[in-house]
Amino acid sequence: MSINSGGSVFANQPIPPLQFSTETLAEDQLLVYSETLQAFTNETRPSVTTVTSLGGGESIFASKVDNDLQFKSLIPGANVTFDPITGDSITINADPSNAITGVNLDPGTSSNAQVFKQKVGFDLQFRTIKVDPGAKHLAITQDADYVFISTQGEINTATSSGTGPAADITYGKSAENLNFRGILGGQQISAVDSGTDVLISTDFGFNGTLDQYKLLQANPTGDIIVVPDGNVGAVLRSLGTSNGVEWSDQSFSVSKTMKIEFDGTGNLQTVDSSSIPADFTSVTVVGNQISVAHTLGTWPKSISYFGWDSTIMKWKYREPTGIYQVMLPTGNETTEFEINVVAAITGSNISGYAYVNMVF
Repeated sequence: MSINSGGSVFANQPIPPLQFSTETLAEDQLLVYSETLQAFTNETRPSVTTVTSLGGGESIFASKVDNDLQFKSLIPGANVTFDPITGDSITINADPSNAITGVNLDPGTSSNAQVFKQKVGFDLQFRTIKVDPGAKHLAITQDADYVFISTQGEINTATSSGTGPAADITYGKSAENLNFRGILGGQQISAVDSGTDVLISTDFGFNGTLDQYKLLQANPTGDIIVVPDGNVGAVLRSLGTSNGVEWSDQSFSVSKTMKIEFDGTGNLQTVDSSSIPADFTSVTVVGNQISVAHTLGTWPKSISYFGWDSTIMKWKYREPTGIYQVMLPTGNETTEFEINVVAAITGSNISGYAYVNMVF
């Protein structure tokens, strides 16, 4: 409704009437109908249009109903309290000591290590990880983000890699100690320390090069011993079961053969070098005489010939004669002998050949 007046008095009073108080007139007042007065009166009322929540988060403004601005109430949650309102402020108190807890995710048993210990006020207390004073080969280190638990290479087992009937030198493990069997010397065998080695040696009583080419046998106690040297030409013989061997002084025979050749007159020409026995260290021919040096250690007991007769195509047996004989040099009877021979004595043709048979 428009109200227009050029003076201070309305010519006609409107219905409902207007009731002004000149004493309370002020700028920006409103005409407000009063149910009590049944008239419009002048009143000063604030004009509220909008409400804005500044910042982010949950707004405390709920809604606006006409001129009524409606706000949400603040309700303290767990471990939060409001101080009694004094003045223009609301004091909110939080007690995180009642909200923060610590727990070991796997409590396990009393024998398991549990890192979290307890909570005192705002302080969460954890156990320190350290090496047991009695532990060995264990170290704990850390960097910016991790704790490292590492072993230092304790030896755990010992195993013999080889196979076969030999005894295993490993004897087991006691705590950190690897046990090995000792190496002992047996009969005629010694085992001694030799720096970083164990020297295992035999002791058969040999005397270096003086015992080379010696024969060995076991004595009644099981020791290996050297068989004493026999005389030149002696024969080794058995003394029976479990009685060993010895050199016998009984004579024995050794047979040797070599080929001789004759010239066109029937005289001795040469000895075939390929037929000379290994025991003959020197064989020389001078005229019709053959001189032999040997190592058989005894003189020849018998010498004979088989001469080849190409006329009848047969071998003929012959022996030395009084003129063409065998002789032994004085003092060297067991190491040298001489043979005087021609083709006719051997049964061979001239320009033929024969074999000399020698028994020692």
